[in-house]
Amino acid sequence: MPYDFSVTGKAARERIPVPNLSMEAVRSASRAATQRNRRQRFALCGLIVLAALGATVAAARIYGGVHIWLSGGKAAATVRSMVVLKYPMASDVQRITLSATFPVVMPIGLPAGARIRQIMYSPSARPNTMFVEFQSVTGAGKGGFFLLDPSSVDPDATTLPAATRPLLREIRQWKIGGETVLVVNTFANDASIKAQMSATSPSESLAASENMLWRIEILGQATSAVTDRAERLAPPSGRSVLLDRAHLKSLVGLLAQNKPMLDAREVFLNDIPQTSNGPDYMKAKYVWPRIVAIDTHGLRAIAAALRASGRTVTSCDCEALFDRPNDAAYWIWLIPRTGSAPAAKFSVDATTFGVTQLRA
Repeated sequence: MPYDFSVTGKAARERIPVPNLSMEAVRSASRAATQRNRRQRFALCGLIVLAALGATVAAARIYGGVHIWLSGGKAAATVRSMVVLKYPMASDVQRITLSATFPVVMPIGLPAGARIRQIMYSPSARPNTMFVEFQSVTGAGKGGFFLLDPSSVDPDATTLPAATRPLLREIRQWKIGGETVLVVNTFANDASIKAQMSATSPSESLAASENMLWRIEILGQATSAVTDRAERLAPPSGRSVLLDRAHLKSLVGLLAQNKPMLDAREVFLNDIPQTSNGPDYMKAKYVWPRIVAIDTHGLRAIAAALRASGRTVTSCDCEALFDRPNDAAYWIWLIPRTGSAPAAKFSVDATTFGVTQLRA
């Protein structure tokens, strides 16, 4: 099951010189942005794990977020609202777990190199349901864990509600203190994970999971090889942002409209219609927080680094790592998407936007 998830605050207006920009380029960028927004919704429909697992509607009972029924090794659910967060960082997970209605023990003891690809939770303000999806060190294997407030689960249903479809696969479950855990398609040793989770506290599990979280903000669909290199290149302190090719290509349109680049890693789905075939995610209300990932000055710096490298947003088969080490400069790395060629590092003056190439 693919869990793809893709891209997308106003800044103060300023005059931004953009060479060789025609109105057709602006119109083209606008059309591309509209198409990306449509693709985001289609991608989310493929991404939401509850739909993939066969979670469907129970017409007689409606809940504000997610509610799950268990019957033997089968399960079903209603889904009224949820939040999807891709490439979570430690601060994200701390925010979600501290606001949860139950003591969250994060999955630990997974194979070395496993990373938390995304987290889904519901309701947004006080989560009683979380799904944590992992990817293996190669990025190929995937598995996940539902972490649930026991109040959001009917654990001993003799039959599933009449309007629901049972899961086609078996669900393993256990309880740890005030948390119910459901295991989905894991590529790891369930027994070992259960033992380690049972022997730790919520705060200890959060600390132990940090090496599976992301140290930089990742926008888009960056490849595993690039994200690994970007995390090694990024300064240990500060706030670094990695842009995939789609985000790089959006620079022209954003600069033309004097708009910043937003952090689209997290999306809120509300008022999800319930049908006889399950939640209809395509007709949900989608809300992306208006959080600025890179302001217009930072985007100018990236564009300047690209020009200095002799490349454009379309000709550069690369992804860009952005950081601002101090008030005087921006640092930009252009990281090849394939091959072993070194990344090119540039320092861009925050006032003049003059570019100096540095050793990566």
